[in-house]
Amino acid sequence: MKPFILTLTLLAFCAPCYAQQDSYAYGQPSDLKGLKKVYVDTGPDTKNRDSIIKELEKSKLGFEIVDDKADAEILLGFGAGEVTHSVVATASGNVATARELKDRTGDGIVIAMARGKARLVYSFKDVQTTVFERKPVSNFVREFIKIYKKGNDLK
Repeated sequence: MKPFILTLTLLAFCAPCYAQQDSYAYGQPSDLKGLKKVYVDTGPDTKNRDSIIKELEKSKLGFEIVDDKADAEILLGFGAGEVTHSVVATASGNVATARELKDRTGDGIVIAMARGKARLVYSFKDVQTTVFERKPVSNFVREFIKIYKKGNDLK
């Protein structure tokens, strides 16, 4: 997904939350305390949505996945994409060869519906540059679980 499209997706995701509120607020992990109902928005990317839900269920933290934003206490928004770049290498004899590489990218947000407002608790950006690294979607959900545990005083 291109960054501009991702921005539009995240804005569309967040707009209903903010429209119901008097103002936008920044939050902190403690705003996640006691919240369990999670809405996962990845736009049309159902593969990453399924990955996020699977990791949430695997965490055994008792999350309830809801299908409607209006029912959510926690909103997770994630968008993925690719960045292509060329690498030029020279070998013996000064022969240059070009090769295209693709890096996976990911952007995400965590919003808690806490203290009467939509609170932006965490924003996420990641790039996977080698096949040996975890995918951005995996890093996003792991970071969310880490801040959720911190906000709920869990180990």
